[in-house]
Amino acid sequence: MKLIIFGCLLLLIVSFFFTSCQPKYEEKDGKIYYKWYHGGTMQKVSDLLPEADAATFETIKKSTLFSLGKDKNHVFKDAKILLYADPKTFECIKEPYWKDKTQLFILSYSTADCRLLNADPTTFKVLQKPWSKDKNQVFYSSYPVKDALAASFVPLTENYGKDAVHYFYNQTIIDGLDYKSAVVLSNEYIKDNQHVYYTDTEIIGANPKTFKAGQYATGYDDKYSYNFDKNSGPITEEFIKMHANNE
Repeated sequence: MKLIIFGCLLLLIVSFFFTSCQPKYEEKDGKIYYKWYHGGTMQKVSDLLPEADAATFETIKKSTLFSLGKDKNHVFKDAKILLYADPKTFECIKEPYWKDKTQLFILSYSTADCRLLNADPTTFKVLQKPWSKDKNQVFYSSYPVKDALAASFVPLTENYGKDAVHYFYNQTIIDGLDYKSAVVLSNEYIKDNQHVYYTDTEIIGANPKTFKAGQYATGYDDKYSYNFDKNSGPITEEFIKMHANNE
């Protein structure tokens, strides 16, 4: 019984600690501050938001990736202004995608300008992460996929996608791949009836009839094992045990 009580108390203490350490916005003396803890030292940091209007400031509670707030003039991501965002129409589509009345945003830690340039907010759709599209174009993360046909595009894995004409690895058309016989083997390997590719690079000498994707960035055919796009030599029982996917 004592152990149960101790466990419950410990859980409450830990929960309180993590809740109290969550970054948040606070108003003090008519000013808005962003309060957070430095991960290395656990020192509490309080950053003033000099541009924030305390009278109209509110926290946006939908984000799980960032602290977001807004006032009558700006949207704030953590302690910085999210550039070009309209606070009146700013809303979440699906994390990390947000939009306002004129543009799309894909929130990231590295920049204050998070616009997804030239995306149409009225027709934008989030597909399988990190793919998205609007009526005119396809995006891989924050980058447009040139030559991809938005109307027919579908994601296949995190890295592979296709439209009615081509297969793509990230933003790149896989040159030389036979569309009709193409088969995606994993997030790193794809083949047709004549070739095997690691990402978008042909693996010279690999046998497409017997090639299989192993764990991570490994593969094998009936004779050889491969790391990335390189032949690692004759296949061995040890390689099969370590890298072959269970079938």
